Amino acid sequence: MRQLVVSAHHSETVTPGKEFEVESVSPLERYQAVFEDNGVNGTFYLMDEKKDGNPIATAFVIYRQDTAPQGEGELSILWAADASKVALLYNGMAKAYFDFSTYTGTCQSEECASARFIEFHEWNESFMDHFLG
Repeated sequence: MRQLVVSAHHSETVTPGKEFEVESVSPLERYQAVFEDNGVNGTFYLMDEKKDGNPIATAFVIYRQDTAPQGEGELSILWAADASKVALLYNGMAKAYFDFSTYTGTCQSEECASARFIEFHEWNESFMDHFLG
């Protein structure tokens, strides 16, 4: 059985639909991932500190109020071994992925308001291979 191989991870117990924010900085310190629940939507922001102008590379809507998971759960942000790829998991299930080295990403909801700025793909869990040894 293959195991997770990550350079960093951050997990917190959260309650969707209640306001919270979970942040994680890549070991490269250039990239940052932030998950924010504003009480209505759960959005995963991907930031590149060396990007000109606004550091937000893209944002994926993970859920809306009517599709939010019920009750407490564990939200995890994982950085791949090369620290340029990041994944968002909820209760151990992949929800989003972004590769800062190629500006490529996807999310399970397939809702990305800024898809024109990145190479956005249909949902496919094979991206998790970047996190397995």
